[in-house]
Amino acid sequence: MRSVMVCCVCLVGLLCPSVLSGAEVVVITVDTVLDSSNTPIDGDIEVRDGGGGSPMVEVIDGVDLYQLNGFDFSVVDIFGGFVGSGVGVNDDATVNVHLLENDDDFVTVDRGVLNIFGLSSPIGGGYVARDDSRMNIFGGEIREGALIRASDNSTVHFFGRNLALFPDGSVTGTLVDGSEINIRTLGSVFVHEVPEPSTALLVGLGILGMSCRR
Repeated sequence: MRSVMVCCVCLVGLLCPSVLSGAEVVVITVDTVLDSSNTPIDGDIEVRDGGGGSPMVEVIDGVDLYQLNGFDFSVVDIFGGFVGSGVGVNDDATVNVHLLENDDDFVTVDRGVLNIFGLSSPIGGGYVARDDSRMNIFGGEIREGALIRASDNSTVHFFGRNLALFPDGSVTGTLVDGSEINIRTLGSVFVHEVPEPSTALLVGLGILGMSCRR
Protein backbone atom coordinates (compact mmCIF):
# COMPACT_ATOMS: atom_id res chain seq x y z
CA MET A 1 0.00 0.00 0.00
CA ARG A 2 1.35 3.42 -0.85
CA SER A 3 0.97 6.40 1.44
CA VAL A 4 -0.37 9.63 0.02
CA MET A 5 0.29 13.06 1.49
CA VAL A 6 -2.78 15.28 1.23
CA CYS A 7 -1.69 18.50 -0.40
CA CYS A 8 -3.30 21.64 -1.68
CA VAL A 9 -2.67 24.39 -4.18
CA CYS A 10 -1.55 27.67 -2.69
CA LEU A 11 -2.74 31.04 -3.93
CA VAL A 12 -0.04 31.32 -6.57
CA GLY A 13 -0.94 27.90 -7.96
CA LEU A 14 2.07 25.85 -6.80
CA LEU A 15 1.43 22.16 -6.16
CA CYS A 16 2.66 20.24 -3.14
CA PRO A 17 3.33 16.72 -4.45
CA SER A 18 4.44 13.70 -2.48
CA VAL A 19 7.16 11.75 -4.27
CA LEU A 20 6.38 8.06 -4.55
CA SER A 21 7.84 5.09 -6.34
CA GLY A 22 6.18 5.77 -9.67
CA ALA A 23 3.78 8.65 -10.18
CA GLU A 24 3.70 11.70 -7.92
CA VAL A 25 0.31 11.91 -6.20
CA VAL A 26 -1.02 15.45 -5.84
CA VAL A 27 -4.25 16.02 -3.91
CA ILE A 28 -5.95 19.31 -4.80
CA THR A 29 -8.45 20.75 -2.33
CA VAL A 30 -9.03 24.31 -3.62
CA ASP A 31 -10.06 25.90 -6.92
CA THR A 32 -7.16 26.06 -9.36
CA VAL A 33 -6.02 25.83 -12.97
CA LEU A 34 -3.57 23.07 -13.86
CA ASP A 35 -1.08 23.67 -16.65
CA SER A 36 2.40 22.51 -17.60
CA SER A 37 4.06 25.02 -15.26
CA ASN A 38 2.49 23.76 -12.02
CA THR A 39 1.78 20.08 -12.66
CA PRO A 40 4.35 17.26 -12.35
CA ILE A 41 4.91 15.30 -15.55
CA ASP A 42 3.26 11.89 -15.31
CA GLY A 43 1.63 12.98 -12.06
CA ASP A 44 -1.36 11.34 -10.38
CA ILE A 45 -3.94 14.06 -9.66
CA GLU A 46 -6.75 13.68 -7.10
CA VAL A 47 -9.33 16.46 -6.65
CA ARG A 48 -11.02 16.29 -3.22
CA ASP A 49 -12.94 18.30 -0.65
CA GLY A 50 -10.38 19.22 1.98
CA GLY A 51 -12.96 20.70 4.34
CA GLY A 52 -13.39 24.03 2.60
CA GLY A 53 -15.99 22.93 0.06
CA SER A 54 -15.94 21.10 -3.25
CA PRO A 55 -13.12 22.43 -5.46
CA MET A 56 -13.45 23.41 -9.12
CA VAL A 57 -10.39 22.61 -11.22
CA GLU A 58 -9.52 23.39 -14.84
CA VAL A 59 -6.97 21.33 -16.76
CA ILE A 60 -5.55 23.06 -19.85
CA ASP A 61 -3.35 21.99 -22.75
CA GLY A 62 0.21 20.94 -22.05
CA VAL A 63 -0.55 18.83 -18.96
CA ASP A 64 0.86 15.29 -19.13
CA LEU A 65 -0.65 13.11 -16.40
CA TYR A 66 -0.47 9.51 -15.27
CA GLN A 67 -4.01 9.56 -13.87
CA LEU A 68 -6.77 12.02 -12.97
CA ASN A 69 -9.52 11.39 -10.39
CA GLY A 70 -12.31 13.60 -9.08
CA PHE A 71 -14.00 13.01 -5.68
CA ASP A 72 -16.40 14.60 -3.19
CA PHE A 73 -18.74 16.69 -5.40
CA SER A 74 -15.73 18.34 -7.09
CA VAL A 75 -16.01 19.67 -10.66
CA VAL A 76 -13.15 19.15 -13.12
CA ASP A 77 -13.13 20.76 -16.59
CA ILE A 78 -10.54 19.33 -18.98
CA PHE A 79 -9.60 21.54 -21.95
CA GLY A 80 -6.52 19.68 -23.17
CA GLY A 81 -3.58 17.56 -22.22
CA PHE A 82 -2.78 13.87 -22.02
CA VAL A 83 -3.66 11.17 -19.49
CA GLY A 84 -1.82 7.88 -19.81
CA SER A 85 -3.63 5.71 -17.27
CA GLY A 86 -7.24 6.79 -17.13
CA VAL A 87 -9.78 9.27 -15.75
CA GLY A 88 -11.94 8.42 -12.73
CA VAL A 89 -15.12 10.13 -11.54
CA ASN A 90 -16.02 9.17 -7.96
CA ASP A 91 -18.30 10.09 -5.07
CA ASP A 92 -20.70 12.55 -6.76
CA ALA A 93 -17.93 14.36 -8.66
CA THR A 94 -18.47 15.76 -12.17
CA VAL A 95 -15.79 15.68 -14.88
CA ASN A 96 -16.34 17.55 -18.17
CA VAL A 97 -14.00 16.50 -20.96
CA HIS A 98 -13.88 19.23 -23.63
CA LEU A 99 -10.62 18.04 -25.20
CA LEU A 100 -8.27 15.29 -24.04
CA GLU A 101 -6.04 12.51 -25.27
CA ASN A 102 -6.58 9.50 -23.02
CA ASP A 103 -4.85 6.15 -23.51
CA ASP A 104 -6.74 4.20 -20.86
CA ASP A 105 -10.14 3.80 -19.16
CA PHE A 106 -12.83 6.28 -18.24
CA VAL A 107 -14.52 5.03 -15.06
CA THR A 108 -17.48 6.58 -13.22
CA VAL A 109 -18.59 5.23 -9.83
CA ASP A 110 -20.70 6.20 -6.80
CA ARG A 111 -23.03 8.70 -8.54
CA GLY A 112 -20.22 10.36 -10.50
CA VAL A 113 -21.11 12.14 -13.76
CA LEU A 114 -18.82 12.17 -16.79
CA ASN A 115 -19.63 14.45 -19.76
CA ILE A 116 -17.51 13.90 -22.88
CA PHE A 117 -17.65 16.71 -25.47
CA GLY A 118 -14.31 16.23 -27.22
CA LEU A 119 -11.79 13.44 -27.11
CA SER A 120 -8.78 12.14 -28.99
CA SER A 121 -8.37 8.48 -28.12
CA PRO A 122 -6.52 6.69 -30.93
CA ILE A 123 -5.61 3.81 -28.63
CA GLY A 124 -8.00 4.26 -25.76
CA GLY A 125 -9.19 1.89 -23.09
CA GLY A 126 -12.67 1.09 -21.88
CA TYR A 127 -15.58 3.14 -20.66
CA VAL A 128 -17.21 1.89 -17.46
CA ALA A 129 -20.13 3.35 -15.49
CA ARG A 130 -21.13 1.63 -12.25
CA ASP A 131 -22.72 2.25 -8.84
CA ASP A 132 -25.49 4.72 -9.83
CA SER A 133 -23.25 6.87 -12.03
CA ARG A 134 -23.91 8.45 -15.43
CA MET A 135 -21.86 8.92 -18.59
CA ASN A 136 -23.01 11.43 -21.26
CA ILE A 137 -21.23 11.32 -24.62
CA PHE A 138 -21.73 14.35 -26.90
CA GLY A 139 -18.57 14.08 -29.00
CA GLY A 140 -15.03 12.87 -29.33
CA GLU A 141 -12.95 10.44 -31.31
CA ILE A 142 -13.84 7.06 -29.86
CA ARG A 143 -11.96 4.19 -31.45
CA GLU A 144 -14.05 1.80 -33.52
CA GLY A 145 -15.11 -1.29 -31.59
CA ALA A 146 -14.54 0.27 -28.16
CA LEU A 147 -16.66 -1.27 -25.38
CA ILE A 148 -18.77 0.96 -23.14
CA ARG A 149 -20.36 -0.71 -20.11
CA ALA A 150 -23.03 0.37 -17.61
CA SER A 151 -23.88 -1.67 -14.50
CA ASP A 152 -25.30 -1.34 -10.98
CA ASN A 153 -28.07 1.15 -11.87
CA SER A 154 -25.72 3.27 -13.99
CA THR A 155 -26.55 4.61 -17.44
CA VAL A 156 -24.70 5.71 -20.58
CA HIS A 157 -26.26 8.30 -22.92
CA PHE A 158 -25.26 9.20 -26.48
CA PHE A 159 -26.33 12.52 -28.05
CA GLY A 160 -26.22 13.17 -31.78
CA ARG A 161 -27.84 12.54 -35.16
CA ASN A 162 -28.90 9.32 -36.87
CA LEU A 163 -27.91 7.35 -33.80
CA ALA A 164 -28.94 3.69 -33.73
CA LEU A 165 -28.83 1.24 -30.84
CA PHE A 166 -28.98 -2.35 -32.09
CA PRO A 167 -30.16 -5.47 -30.19
CA ASP A 168 -26.57 -6.68 -29.84
CA GLY A 169 -25.62 -3.43 -28.08
CA SER A 170 -23.84 -1.82 -31.03
CA VAL A 171 -24.25 1.95 -31.39
CA THR A 172 -23.64 3.79 -34.65
CA GLY A 173 -24.25 7.32 -35.88
CA THR A 174 -22.93 10.85 -35.58
CA LEU A 175 -22.30 12.59 -32.28
CA VAL A 176 -23.12 16.26 -31.69
CA ASP A 177 -19.60 17.37 -32.62
CA GLY A 178 -19.75 15.48 -35.94
CA SER A 179 -17.68 12.48 -34.87
CA GLU A 180 -18.78 9.14 -36.33
CA ILE A 181 -19.08 6.23 -33.89
CA ASN A 182 -19.30 2.48 -34.27
CA ILE A 183 -18.90 0.98 -30.82
CA ARG A 184 -20.16 -1.81 -28.56
CA THR A 185 -22.14 -1.37 -25.35
CA LEU A 186 -23.42 -3.44 -22.43
CA GLY A 187 -26.07 -2.48 -19.89
CA SER A 188 -28.43 0.49 -19.71
CA VAL A 189 -27.60 2.56 -22.79
CA PHE A 190 -29.73 5.29 -24.41
CA VAL A 191 -29.46 7.33 -27.61
CA HIS A 192 -30.86 10.86 -27.93
CA GLU A 193 -31.49 12.55 -31.25
CA VAL A 194 -30.26 16.15 -31.34
CA PRO A 195 -31.37 18.19 -34.38
CA GLU A 196 -28.78 20.06 -36.43
CA PRO A 197 -28.47 23.74 -35.49
CA SER A 198 -30.14 24.89 -38.69
CA THR A 199 -33.09 22.55 -38.09
CA ALA A 200 -33.44 23.67 -34.49
CA LEU A 201 -33.40 27.32 -35.63
CA LEU A 202 -36.15 26.72 -38.21
CA VAL A 203 -38.28 24.92 -35.64
CA GLY A 204 -37.78 27.78 -33.21
CA LEU A 205 -38.73 30.38 -35.80
CA GLY A 206 -41.82 28.36 -36.70
CA ILE A 207 -42.95 28.25 -33.10
CA LEU A 208 -42.31 31.98 -32.76
CA GLY A 209 -44.34 32.64 -35.91
CA MET A 210 -47.28 30.66 -34.62
CA SER A 211 -47.18 32.58 -31.34
CA CYS A 212 -47.20 35.91 -33.20
CA ARG A 213 -50.25 34.88 -35.24
CA ARG A 214 -52.17 34.03 -32.11
